Amino acid sequence: MPYKEHQIEKIYFTVGEVADKLDIYGSKIRFWLDELEIPIRRNHKGERKFTVENVKLLEKIKELREVEHYQMQGIKKKLPFLITQIKEETKKNTTSKQKED
Repeated sequence: MPYKEHQIEKIYFTVGEVADKLDIYGSKIRFWLDELEIPIRRNHKGERKFTVENVKLLEKIKELREVEHYQMQGIKKKLPFLITQIKEETKKNTTSKQKED
């Protein structure tokens, strides 16, 4: 049976890494987090640590702001639905990955 190498996936990302991935400034991410009151885990130094779900949520917020031209109030109203939707997608992806292994 051949050895199957597992790809190591990163669990947490910094503001800078997320900003690079989304092609926006870190200050915009911090502004969205404050305005939309999105809780983000912090490490012992107080730095924000983003999960894959957090990054997906920020991608969706960026899409709503830049493509669909939503105001922050509209996004805030839609936020609970977005969070639920992303958690369900992540759960499906995790389940399908476990079946592959």
